[in-house]
Amino acid sequence: MNKWITVLFLLITIGTNAQMEKGTILIGGTGRFSADKSDQDEAFYKQNFIQTQYAVEPKSGIFVMDRLAVGLTVSVQHLKQDQYVYSLNPLYESMTNTESKTSQFAIGPFLRYY
Repeated sequence: MNKWITVLFLLITIGTNAQMEKGTILIGGTGRFSADKSDQDEAFYKQNFIQTQYAVEPKSGIFVMDRLAVGLTVSVQHLKQDQYVYSLNPLYESMTNTESKTSQFAIGPFLRYY
C-alpha cells in the first residue's frame, strides 16, 4: 500500500508545472490555528490558563514578466487569553478572572522572482 501511495505522489509531483508566464495570476496564502490549556495546582491557589490563536494570510498577484510576480498580501490575526486564579486560603478565598484579546490587521505588497 505504501509503495502505491509513493508512486502516486511521484507521478503527481512530476507532472505538475508552475505557470510563470507574463499575465498569469498567482493566488495563495497560509492559515494557522492553535489552542493551549494549562492547569497549575499549588497549596493555596489553583490557576487555569487558556489561549486560542488563529491567523489567515491570503495573497494574490500577477506575473508582470516571465518569472516575476507582484501582488498584495493581507494578514489577519487574533489572540485570546483567559486566566483564572482561585485562592484556596481558608482565611481569604477569592477568584480572579483576566481576559485579554488582541487583533491585528496588516496589508502590504510583495515581489517574488522564481
